[in-house]
Amino acid sequence: MWKRFNLRRQWLNTGLLLAFFLFSNIAQAAALDFTTQSWNRFVQQNKAAIVVFTSTDCSHCPSVVEALHQQLQNGKQGHRVPLHLVVMDGADEPAALQHGHYTLADQLWVFQGNPAALQYSVNAKWRGITPYIVLVSQQQAEFILGKPDSARLQDWLEKVKSNPAK
Repeated sequence: MWKRFNLRRQWLNTGLLLAFFLFSNIAQAAALDFTTQSWNRFVQQNKAAIVVFTSTDCSHCPSVVEALHQQLQNGKQGHRVPLHLVVMDGADEPAALQHGHYTLADQLWVFQGNPAALQYSVNAKWRGITPYIVLVSQQQAEFILGKPDSARLQDWLEKVKSNPAK
């Protein structure tokens, strides 16, 4: 019938709920806004990085991101190249970005604005097909549609290692 009020259980439930909201807000705050101006600033930083442009409905993106992450983890380069994910349509679905392959990114970005404008600002020839991989180094960008070949990625990583940004 009537359950006896348990103060300890009530505090525990409240604490768990509070912890959930705090951690979910911290995780959501970790995703940065990416605009059409962000790309030029990103490339001009002169730091090596792998950028994956993705979307929440991309069926190939999770396996590509996982493979890139695995190759970066297994690589023997002197420093680890960061993996950035730019989600083209994630602004309306922040909860979807809290799990899965999105958690493998060193930095998660969520695009804000017109997708066609972003595509053009990154590469005028890109038509929005994802995953779109960009290998950034020395203020240059190498564009790859789909999963990059392991040998090609390893060669790029070796080149980055031998020519670090100044």
